[in-house]
Amino acid sequence: MTQLEILENELKSRGLSNLTLKAYVRHNNNFLKFTKKKAEEVLNDDIKNYLNHLTEEKKLKSSSIILTLSALKFYYEGILKKQIFDNIKLPQTEEANKEALSKEEIKKLIDGIKNPKHKLIVGLMYGSGLKVSEVVNLNVKDINIKNKVGKAKSGSKEKSFVLASKLIEFLNEYLQNRENESEFLFPTRKSHMSIRMAQKIVNKAAKTAKIEKKVNCTLLRDTYSKHLIENGVDNKVVQILLGNYGVYKNLKLTKEQMKDIISPFDSLY
Repeated sequence: MTQLEILENELKSRGLSNLTLKAYVRHNNNFLKFTKKKAEEVLNDDIKNYLNHLTEEKKLKSSSIILTLSALKFYYEGILKKQIFDNIKLPQTEEANKEALSKEEIKKLIDGIKNPKHKLIVGLMYGSGLKVSEVVNLNVKDINIKNKVGKAKSGSKEKSFVLASKLIEFLNEYLQNRENESEFLFPTRKSHMSIRMAQKIVNKAAKTAKIEKKVNCTLLRDTYSKHLIENGVDNKVVQILLGNYGVYKNLKLTKEQMKDIISPFDSLY
């Protein structure tokens, strides 16, 4: 069995997505080609030289550097138990610099909510990275429970989102007890829930959980994106999921790619 086959098997055994698996194997393969060494021979200086190569010659963005480092550390520290990352720090990305909640704080926030509707609303902002405007505008038909995906609208824009397994539990509980059979997922007598009401739900949940940070709808979405990147999801994929297309405005994730994405929500339970 080759070195990278051992890495691939370990990634599979930990249940990581195919996207992460392929990325980690590719980055490690590229690194070994650059060093022209066997994995057991790799030193701290080899890591530094490779990062310098990626930064100065390849001109890669910090988000790509972070993913590369995560892949290398998983293999050399996690599997080979080599301590060769001394004095090597992750570069800061825009996402990494954002204020965010820890996974422990998110779980505390969610677990403190007793109302099924409110639990689902907060869960969609963190577990699917939806804007508050996208959450309140959701239609029941926008949710595809079988495929664990959904479609969200914000003005004239539409995007697909991943539905965590735990969120499906929340959704089923909410729908079973919902009295209003409106087309809107979160209906009121005349239309759908207001943005202001959803914001109040988030504020109340944070107060109940006694979280000291200033928690709002945007923070939940920022936390989603940061946790995705920390889990090894490429920044390009994260931006498409968020709807922040920018240079990726003509790109869409395929059904297979969507299936491979694991919401950070599912790592909480």
